Amino acid sequence: MTASGGSPFRSALSREADEILGSAAGADGDRRDLGVDGARALLLSQLSVESAPVAGPGWSGPPEVFCRPVAGRALVLAFHGGGLVVGHPRALAALAAELSAAADVDVVVPGYGLAPEHGMRDRIERLTRTVAEIAAKRPDAPLVLLGNSAGALLAIRVAASLSLARVRVSGVALLAPMLDPSLDTASVAAWGEGHLLTATDLRWFWDLAGRDVPPIPELVAALPPDVPVLVGLPQRDPLYDDGQALALELMTRSRPVTAFSLPGAIHAQSNGRPPQARRVLTDIVTDWLRRVPSRPSRERKAPPQR
Repeated sequence: MTASGGSPFRSALSREADEILGSAAGADGDRRDLGVDGARALLLSQLSVESAPVAGPGWSGPPEVFCRPVAGRALVLAFHGGGLVVGHPRALAALAAELSAAADVDVVVPGYGLAPEHGMRDRIERLTRTVAEIAAKRPDAPLVLLGNSAGALLAIRVAASLSLARVRVSGVALLAPMLDPSLDTASVAAWGEGHLLTATDLRWFWDLAGRDVPPIPELVAALPPDVPVLVGLPQRDPLYDDGQALALELMTRSRPVTAFSLPGAIHAQSNGRPPQARRVLTDIVTDWLRRVPSRPSRERKAPPQR
């Protein structure tokens, strides 16, 4: 299956991986901790073949890891976009590298199974196991999930699954979330043509990925009630109303949420391209990460009094 399909957005996604990797490698030493860095090797070793294969039919690609020389203050698991149909971990490489350096965090961008070869249930189960395995190796580090576009939907679903598995998530950051398969929103009507990501693209993504997605109120209800959420909204994005509806639902339920708009930005800028957009995103997410609470240590219960 090709990613192009005559769409400029899908053609851009198919070229994006190597372009972004190249720009990240040459930008102010962003990737200085990669390669032989022991911390990166350690994190990579924690991605088991069973839960995070590096290749296979419909698999988006091997994980990208961005580490600090000494273990970062927090651990961020970032899920790339691509409509659940295309995309690659390298799509978040530049943003992840700058975020690692600016916020003093370790960032892992795992691959995952793409539609139509992989369904949502399998995708969520595998990602949940991957995150849980890594989190178990860093029990004292705040665990944050970050998702861009369709990756934001995955971040919400994985956070809910981790909660059921009693794995504490300290925060969830959602950039330009893709949540509503109906496409019946004002932002799709206003920005669904001429801004790279089109309504036709979104329809193609949902046709292949399937529309069996819980409505936004149910997605919010499944999140742990005390987990801080960050929502980023590019202004000229057909998915703007998805993110706005999510933020309003969180506010209605008195959940801890921070929402911000990127004036004049289109959807593609939510993954940190071009560099100007990346700097803005890095500053906002870094400030939010510094306020994310630590994961509480397991409390030892005192022995019963005799």
